[in-house]
Amino acid sequence: MAEILMVDALNPPDPDQLVADMRSVGARAVAMYLLRRDATGKMMDTGTWTVQHVAAVQSSGRAVLPILVPGSAPGPNDMALAIQIASSAGIVKSAIAVDIEQFSFPAPQWLTDAVKLAHSAGWRVIRYGDVGPLGSYPVADGDWVSHGKITVTRNQIAPMPSLPSGVVADQYSVGCVVNGSEYDASVADTAIWGDVSPLALEGTQVAGRIVRAPFDPNRLDVVWVDPDGFYRVKTSAGGAGGLDSSTQADAVDKDHVPDGGFFDADAVWDKDNRLCYLGFANNSGVYLAVQRVDGVFDQNWSPLQGVFVRVPPTSAPIVKPAPDTQLRAALKNAVDAL
Repeated sequence: MAEILMVDALNPPDPDQLVADMRSVGARAVAMYLLRRDATGKMMDTGTWTVQHVAAVQSSGRAVLPILVPGSAPGPNDMALAIQIASSAGIVKSAIAVDIEQFSFPAPQWLTDAVKLAHSAGWRVIRYGDVGPLGSYPVADGDWVSHGKITVTRNQIAPMPSLPSGVVADQYSVGCVVNGSEYDASVADTAIWGDVSPLALEGTQVAGRIVRAPFDPNRLDVVWVDPDGFYRVKTSAGGAGGLDSSTQADAVDKDHVPDGGFFDADAVWDKDNRLCYLGFANNSGVYLAVQRVDGVFDQNWSPLQGVFVRVPPTSAPIVKPAPDTQLRAALKNAVDAL
């Protein structure tokens, strides 16, 4: 799976602005509140979240992670109610996060029963909270930790840290102001959403979602595969002439290259000014990596299978040209003459 930026907020702006905020920081997912109780069991509001927010986020190819806050005196049917709300809101069936922190410490047996109910309905359960308190509760399908793995900063989304081992998400910054709205930021594994991940990552040609950035004559990027199967890129800030400099070519996400390496490569800029690298692997897979201009990866090398594709109905079929036998013969003669 891949590491992505996930934001969360109690009071997001209007749906269009929420998606614009996510695009501006490269967030691929957002966590929202479905149901909230206080410590005494009193039901609280869920902020400014609406069905329209869910529709806007998911139609943009981004994921939604719903949150259930049971409080310290939850109702026995709160998980069933949360699932009903999620389904009514049109959230893609995947996972529900259960908040376990100050003022929301349900009985461990409640969580056991809630996980069992969620599994029977086809949902996974992600525990959210600090490392210490989570240790007193039964395990679920992964942990989204808020303290204990990464030192939490304030109002600092970039650079996104790497995800620590043993968790599926880690909240690394709080109070992040984006275009006037406040969010918390987490590094998350797309494994949260499993094989039905709604992440149709922009920049994948197969999804028909590429919006190429305007051509910039002052920047040129060349990509190729080296003899060892590593995908390399050389960027020139001075146009074509800058490629003659001695700038070192970088291996793209060398730590996540599939076994056997790549045999071909391509790249395109998307409308969020990110480089989307497409790698054709010797293991027959097609892989995608997405990198921001500051060098941070929104997605490490990940196979494209499992990504929902949205092929435009007007897409033309791919036509493979017949081999040019005359050209092939001419090239062979030229080589033989060397």
